[in-house]
Amino acid sequence: MIKKHFLASLLVLFFFAPVMAQSETQSKRVTGAFVQLNAANGKAGQAYWNQQFSGMKKLGMDTAIIQYVAYDQFYHYPTKISGMVPAKDDVIMQILNAARSLKIKVFLGLQMDGDFWKQKFDLQKRITLNIATMNELHQRYGSHAGLGGWYIPEEIDNETAKQDYEEDLLEYLACLSARAREFPNLPVMISPFFSKDVNPQEYAKWWDEKALPKIKVDIIALQDGVGTHRVSLSDLKPVYSKLAPVMKRHNVQFWANIEAFDQTAGWPVNDDSWAARPATFHRFNKQLKITTPFTSKTILFEYTQYMAPEASPCAKLLFEAYSKSLHEMKSIK
Repeated sequence: MIKKHFLASLLVLFFFAPVMAQSETQSKRVTGAFVQLNAANGKAGQAYWNQQFSGMKKLGMDTAIIQYVAYDQFYHYPTKISGMVPAKDDVIMQILNAARSLKIKVFLGLQMDGDFWKQKFDLQKRITLNIATMNELHQRYGSHAGLGGWYIPEEIDNETAKQDYEEDLLEYLACLSARAREFPNLPVMISPFFSKDVNPQEYAKWWDEKALPKIKVDIIALQDGVGTHRVSLSDLKPVYSKLAPVMKRHNVQFWANIEAFDQTAGWPVNDDSWAARPATFHRFNKQLKITTPFTSKTILFEYTQYMAPEASPCAKLLFEAYSKSLHEMKSIK
């Protein structure tokens, strides 16, 4: 069992720590979470974000990832980019201010184009707009102590190699990651996923020989896919175990992105509009135990809807059950 004097060092995982095997106790610890902005929380104000980040800190989190600062033309800060719609309130500054006081580092996701989910990808348009977005974000928030890195929201999966836009997407990620590296001490992160019919060996080979030699990202946080029912718990270990040595060989941090929800409608569950509820702690804890022995850090998707205690009774149950598990870990001698 883990010694008491070693527990303190587990509270904050350094961003550039090498991939290492974790004990069962470590596997239960989540140190970061995605935050998804929308019309409602975009108007919630500073007190709301203080509350959200306070809850994250109570669970020992040191990292937040804003999934995107803009969706289509709608930005969550007063952008000056031509053709885009600025927000009245500076939600990004509110988030960074809440994070700074709690020593939480924030990765800012760039602009997300809804057409991407329809398999439409305009390479030059995406490069131009998101380099402009990154430049503007750095100009506005680059000196803020809460800023911790960049997140590119387009998601690669094991079917990407079969898409017509494969080369364009890799070129786009290469260009964005190259621009990101011009800003010191701000790592760039992506979060790919996989489906049930994935061939773990072929997927790892694609990353090893095709993707990673071209895109110079610092962090890959692999979605586990359990919450969306794309995969089952038994599908996780083969993929994570094959990808872990590839990431290490390319000097890329390998994180686990655990889905803290249970999708109830929408593809691939059914043809209705997308809907989900918070996961049970029982299933969530199994996801952690399976995936994190192969990764250096565990984050979850998504905190404000599925784990914040004020979000819903089920979210409160997950928050409290996970919090209880942390206290039990602290009691281990």
